[in-house]
Amino acid sequence: LSKLYEMGNESDRKLFIDKLLSFNEDKGAPITGMPAISKQPLDLYKLYHCVKERGGMIEVNKVKKWKEICTIVNIGSSASAAFTLKKNYIKYLFHFECHYDRGGMDPQPILAQMEAALAQKREQKNKRAPSPGM
Repeated sequence: LSKLYEMGNESDRKLFIDKLLSFNEDKGAPITGMPAISKQPLDLYKLYHCVKERGGMIEVNKVKKWKEICTIVNIGSSASAAFTLKKNYIKYLFHFECHYDRGGMDPQPILAQMEAALAQKREQKNKRAPSPGM
């Protein structure tokens, strides 16, 4: 985890990482290993600030900016990288965003809504896919 502190020289990086680690530990989900996507270390400081600059996770999700953010945080720009980045944001940062940037709002209704939309999208896709042998 010390790598999180060393991934940049922003003046508020240490304070942010300390606050994030403490927050996740307090909520019973400590960050114990270095987050990575395809063996690339994931800079949680940079990711958080990129998402925040674009209006937060809800807005980034709505306007589909995950691929753009993938490029900024240097993990490629494939659809699977974007999906994985979003999952990592939810795991490590979304509760933090809700607590500190959204007045302590409960993230669960938003996560449930996103999950329902994803399930609906999968269902639509399955309806369109022709069955084998037809």
